[in-house]
This record gives sequence, structure tokens and C-alpha cells, in this order.
Amino acid sequence: MNRKMIFSMMMTATILLVYAEENVKIPDIAVDIGKQSTKRSVSFPLLEKKPGKIPVLKARIFYDFPKGSGWGNGMLLFLNNKKLTAKTLDGKIRLLRREALKATVEKQPRKWYGNTGWLVMFGTGTGEIDKRIQNNRKEGFWYYFDISDTVNYTGSQKAKENQLLVGCLLKLKSVNTPLTLKDIEILYLDEAEADQLRN
Repeated sequence: MNRKMIFSMMMTATILLVYAEENVKIPDIAVDIGKQSTKRSVSFPLLEKKPGKIPVLKARIFYDFPKGSGWGNGMLLFLNNKKLTAKTLDGKIRLLRREALKATVEKQPRKWYGNTGWLVMFGTGTGEIDKRIQNNRKEGFWYYFDISDTVNYTGSQKAKENQLLVGCLLKLKSVNTPLTLKDIEILYLDEAEADQLRN
């Protein structure tokens, strides 16, 4: 193996290492669905503020079910005791990369955020979503939330960490389909790029 190839491999490894360090991994969360509303929380470190970039919460979110079979507005998200609603404090659309959900059984497009919370689909969390859904299919079960207005940054005198709380308002008495968040991480996007992904 020549020196040029070794140097190229070292540079590639360095780039991957730097990229990995920029993202903050968060443990998976599962919220049971039962007769009463339930919630779970997880903490993660303070984030570094980066000029021209915003922090985005990325996760696969789904009601754990053997196949794609419906959807419902039932998930509540709080970051540092601040509710993640449809828009940020600056009035920007919070959920990136998704248009209002269109389905063959819905007369009107369904908003991703409603009075009862965020829209979540039933399914395995991987592969195909419900066949009745007509758009956003390539995104599958992935969600990208702009959290720039609610996250705690390094240098804050009061904050020691960030706390993400997930609540579920959906109540199912006979079926065990926990609200599940997997592969959760915080990544940084250029502000201009993020603005192009707001639908």
C-alpha cells in the first residue's frame, strides 16, 4: 500500500471522526400507551453554539406495530420545559422535510402538529409506511425538529444539561403499541439549508 493511499485513508478517517463528534447521541425512548397519558425523559449535554448553524433533533418516531397501519396526533415534546410546537419562537416551521400529510382516507391534508400533539405513524419504524399515505414516503419514520429556540447552550450560567421529555396522549386499552423514538441525535444544519427544508 503506497503512502498516498495511506494518507488518503487517514484523512477520510479524520473527517469521519470530526463529523461524529459534532453529533450528540441520545438513548432510545419508549412511552407506553395505556389508559392514562404517560411520559418519559432523557438528558443530554449542553450544546455548542455555532454561527450560521442550528441544532436539529433527528429521530425515527413511530407507534411500534407489526405493519404500517394508521397514524394519529398524540405525541408531545418538551425540551427544557418548553413545549415544541409547530413553530419556533421566531415563527419558523419547526418540522423540516415534511409537507402536510396526504392520504387516500383523509379529505384534507393532515397537519403534523395539532391540538393533541405531533402526528406519529403506526409501523415498525423501518421500511414502508402505511400504503394509504401519498406523500412524504421517502422520509419514512424520520423526523427533523428545529430546536434552536429551546436548547441550552454552553456558557449558560443556569443550565447544566438539556432535558428532553416525550409524552403520549394516545390511549389504547387493548393493544400494546408503545410510542418509540430510536436513533435519536442532535445534528447541526446551516440555517439557509434548514430554511429550504421548511414546508
